[in-house]
Amino acid sequence: MAGLEGITYIPHKILVYGDAKTGKSHFCLDVINWLKSKGYSPDQVAVAIIDADDGIIPLLKKGVIPREYLPSIKYKMVTTFKEVVDATTDAVKYLCGSDIHPEAKWVIVDNMARCWELTQRQFSVDVYGKDYIELLKQRKIEALVKQKSGQPTFDRLHDFAIINPMHNDWFDLIRFSQLNFIITAPRERQYDKQGNDITDSVMPVPRGNKDNVYKVDTMVFKKRGEKGEFLNDIIGTRLLNAPFPQNIVGSFCEVMKVLENSTTEVKKDESKGNDDIFG
Repeated sequence: MAGLEGITYIPHKILVYGDAKTGKSHFCLDVINWLKSKGYSPDQVAVAIIDADDGIIPLLKKGVIPREYLPSIKYKMVTTFKEVVDATTDAVKYLCGSDIHPEAKWVIVDNMARCWELTQRQFSVDVYGKDYIELLKQRKIEALVKQKSGQPTFDRLHDFAIINPMHNDWFDLIRFSQLNFIITAPRERQYDKQGNDITDSVMPVPRGNKDNVYKVDTMVFKKRGEKGEFLNDIIGTRLLNAPFPQNIVGSFCEVMKVLENSTTEVKKDESKGNDDIFG
């Protein structure tokens, strides 16, 4: 067992989530600008992007990062769970084998909700021999025959006992790699018992595998301000004391300034009422 004195770098583990067009993919790419601001040249940066959402390339074409840093990015578009796993394996092998400084090596997954869906699609084919959509149709027909309002696509006890480990085993390739990572997710819509949408009146949560919130050190909720500017709420982090900063204007660079430079000291009794998102 290695001693703590052998730990020379602690990687950043970040989940960023929010509604569409609130700057989640832009937040991820802003890592490049942050590394540039810290003095890293293009040949000193390595970023692997696993794109399940098709939102990265338009931003790269738009020029949100300096053009000279484009060769620093390894990009893979994924449309199946197998492609997700293969792309992750290749990315981790490439980054871990690089002699670049640990601070300048990042994995980006955009987005986790889509990867969670691809996991279920793969399970549907492997176990039921049907495409996910076809299985949904079958479940609907079965519900109509039984004159029930609906029937779950997968059994929570037996099916998800396999689906969850499938998803977790994949993400653990990144989680335990000692690499910095950012994962994105849309915001989950939430409803009360009467079916009313209460999303905007409750604490925002990310869509996807519910365990994802426990796999990161920092959660950032993206939103738009009244003038359309990007705003960031730090929902939870192990790097600062509560209460956490809200309405940070900007993107990744500005959030990192807060995380790295904050000297906030809050007494225990002052932090009451701040939910610990990590449990």
